[in-house]
Amino acid sequence: MSLKQHPHKYALDIFKLSIDRVPVTVPKDIADQAHKDYESMCENLQVSGEAIEDMNMKLGRSIWPHLKAYDEAFEKFGKEREHELFLESLRLDVKEHFVQWNTAGGMIFDIRRGKEFEAAFAPEEKFAIEEAYLDANEGARSFVDELVLGDKKSEYETALDIWKGRQEEILERITDLRTLANQSDKWSGEILGKVREFELGWAVTEKDPEIYEIEKEIENWRGVLAVDGLS
Repeated sequence: MSLKQHPHKYALDIFKLSIDRVPVTVPKDIADQAHKDYESMCENLQVSGEAIEDMNMKLGRSIWPHLKAYDEAFEKFGKEREHELFLESLRLDVKEHFVQWNTAGGMIFDIRRGKEFEAAFAPEEKFAIEEAYLDANEGARSFVDELVLGDKKSEYETALDIWKGRQEEILERITDLRTLANQSDKWSGEILGKVREFELGWAVTEKDPEIYEIEKEIENWRGVLAVDGLS
């Protein structure tokens, strides 16, 4: 069966994107299980969109500290390497044009979004730049992979422990919010809806759950329940 025929192709594409973002430091069994889950759901036309969302959320939650630690490592060690590989792979005339544009204030992320990039380069130049950027990003990630598994492993693991601690704090706040749902049949559905919004934030492609936002929600619902005489 072609994936194009699946009723939830978009959700499956998002899940596959999340799997492709799994850092090299994540235990192999987690990545392997995610691939199995993806293949299984691709073959199952009856699977619901919510079930795919839940699987994506589950994967994201299990790898979130790794993602955050890896992003830090890439920012610190990979960005410069990415830029070097990018420029090295460009044809000389395209490279000169790009450097001129970049010096004048154009940013590399404008390659993917922004009218300035669209207006500054001819179609064949844009194609060459976009291809070079993707190849450079892949090469830089391979470079960072080697570092976090080798020379920078200790530094990476220290960052990983910090992010694991932050995740525990977020999980505790989400649990506090969920507990409030048990205090009111009237508001239970809305409270649990907010809980799900925050939990979906674990997914790689979604906005991270933030402690201050969860705490703000907790205080809001405590106020509502107090008015109802329930807290």
